[in-house]
Amino acid sequence: MIPDLEHKANNEKYFKSIRYFSHSLKGEKRRNFISQVAEYNVYLAAQCIMSAEKDEELENRLIEKAQSIAQNFLQPENSAKGFLALAEFENFNEIVSLLKDVKKPSKIHSQVFSKILEGKNSDLFITFLDILTKLNNTTFIHFAINSYNGVLNIDVNSQKTLNKVFKILFDNANYGMSRIVIEKFGLYDSLTILFENNVEKVITLLLKSSKKLLSAVRLAYEICNHYKLFSKFKPEMFIHTYLITTNVKSNKGLLNAVDLAVKHNIEQSNEINKKIEQLIFVSDKKRKKKINQLIKKGLFSYLSNNSELSKKVKEYVESSLGDFDNNIVKNEEVIYLDETKDVSVEDNIKNLLIDNKRDIFVDKELVNLSEKWNISLMELSHLLRVYELQANVKKILDYGCDVKPFSFKTEKLLFLHKKQITDKQEVNHPSEVLKEGDLITFRIIGINPKTHRLNISCLDSFKPENSAVPTDE
Repeated sequence: MIPDLEHKANNEKYFKSIRYFSHSLKGEKRRNFISQVAEYNVYLAAQCIMSAEKDEELENRLIEKAQSIAQNFLQPENSAKGFLALAEFENFNEIVSLLKDVKKPSKIHSQVFSKILEGKNSDLFITFLDILTKLNNTTFIHFAINSYNGVLNIDVNSQKTLNKVFKILFDNANYGMSRIVIEKFGLYDSLTILFENNVEKVITLLLKSSKKLLSAVRLAYEICNHYKLFSKFKPEMFIHTYLITTNVKSNKGLLNAVDLAVKHNIEQSNEINKKIEQLIFVSDKKRKKKINQLIKKGLFSYLSNNSELSKKVKEYVESSLGDFDNNIVKNEEVIYLDETKDVSVEDNIKNLLIDNKRDIFVDKELVNLSEKWNISLMELSHLLRVYELQANVKKILDYGCDVKPFSFKTEKLLFLHKKQITDKQEVNHPSEVLKEGDLITFRIIGINPKTHRLNISCLDSFKPENSAVPTDE
């Protein structure tokens, strides 16, 4: 009927003509044609059958086929087509059932979500988010949010779904992901609608959180800052709550407290001063590192009117790290991250990956960036994916290959796993598609929390909305 149907059924530019041709057929011819299309693309077949008169028998056959294809997560592209076909048939209960059977969501499932949502269809995204709220699975919600790079339209339907999403994220104390949702889709102006005019109530709730308080306070502060509610929620309130999270293991609460004090011109805080003194005089293996972090956050700007405590800090620096002035100069030379408040975390990432003119190891500096900006490695990896980078293949191994990036240095060669080389074909051995000396284009998709090694991929499914390096605009 249509020559080279297998190729055309998997090439989007032919979809419209295939649907039109299907609609022109009648009876058994139409059935046979749609069945043939389903062999190559069950989602396109579902679109064909839904565009004409109802055929219950054929529809049931396609639903059964879609179910079988969807549950094969090892083939992300086909699995995505199966889920899309089920959505086309509005068989949402079956989608819930298939995802409910997944005991441990992994990167494979993330790739399926990327394929499902690559069309940037806002209605489809909201439909799938609504399905995922029935599962109460924050990992799947995370996959969907990371995968969708289109515009999010706020209407009655999306508002209801997002309300449910935020409730699940808040109930699971997943405040970091809540902030990603708000920032990624520019929802700060819509929060009064999404939170039903209870923005102040949400801030209060976050400040009283019994779990993951540091992330909760950060989200509360960003909301408060956007709506300029500091007449009700004083900066000192955020400082106090940040300091509650400061302990022997973590210095992040104190870092944020000092940062806020500098931003809001708070010259003295007895709580901050007490924590600084404790840090100086209490034995702590990481004390030097913590003091250095505070200096980078603007500790001496904060202490500019407290000569006594400022002197104690300087004395500590000189006694433990050598001459104070030389130490500070040395620090400024070693630190690559831009400390000025006008430079965003995105600009720092661009400087590290694209405009890197210094002889430093980027994998280490990215961990410093995570600490300085108080963002998790997961959040940081989401920002890193924007950049399309190049590397040279240095060595072919059984399970992947070692590659050397062009625009930056790492402590060790980066490792590209064979499953991350291409999604156009199954790769049994890297030598099937690559050889030493080849140029590859890749993205950084994650940072190993233990070793701090960069995880990289060449798969199209990791491409965000803008596939090239973002412009300064």
